[in-house]
Amino acid sequence: MLDEAVHPSAAPAAPPAAAAAAPASAMESAQMQSQREADAAQRYQRAAAASDAAAKARQAEEPAFAEPDEEVVPPATANDPAVRDAWLQRIRELVRAGQLDQARESLQAFRARYPGHALPEDLRALGE
Repeated sequence: MLDEAVHPSAAPAAPPAAAAAAPASAMESAQMQSQREADAAQRYQRAAAASDAAAKARQAEEPAFAEPDEEVVPPATANDPAVRDAWLQRIRELVRAGQLDQARESLQAFRARYPGHALPEDLRALGE
């Protein structure tokens, strides 16, 4: 030890391999970081492509407008004759099932909703 204090050149030098390993390790770390960034970019591009493909598939399934030869039918309203006929049919079903009180209540509600509509012959007796 005394010799090291007196003669600084006598101190052991760092091995050359260790000194060279430090820059190589830094270069490998930079390469690994670069590879991770490239991998992340590829994953992003694949996800974006899949999203675009899914959006195009949805657009292909859903036409933006009805074809000229298609008939556009609006939904039924309470004033639609089909709704009135279905209501009367339901009253008939209640009568056939023997649920006369429910049939009478439904017929009263029908008459309140459609006061000017003539009752069919087969339901007039129920309404009296």
